[in-house]
Amino acid sequence: MKNNINLESALKQEFGCYYLADELQEEWEDSLSQMAWASASRLGDRVGENNIQDLIQLLKDARNDPNHTVIQMICNETLVDWIDEPTDWQVLQNLLDMIIMNLKQEAD
Repeated sequence: MKNNINLESALKQEFGCYYLADELQEEWEDSLSQMAWASASRLGDRVGENNIQDLIQLLKDARNDPNHTVIQMICNETLVDWIDEPTDWQVLQNLLDMIIMNLKQEAD
């Protein structure tokens, strides 16, 4: 994956801006699919059409590995330890799955 740094920087910006613990509304999980759609749209614009498949693969790899560098970066950027509690890890995995699904639709 040649654009890893670009992809990770796009993810860092996305999660640091839109998923900060202090900024999330109380029932934010109810809006997960809408948030994922918006994230996929922004990320697709940031990385460019030619890099969407690489971004999808990076997110797939990360969503399956709580020790992945992208997951660690997301924890640092959002100030949430997503891997500490099984329910939090599942929420993050669901969010990443939805972002992936929306990116796939954007790439088609």
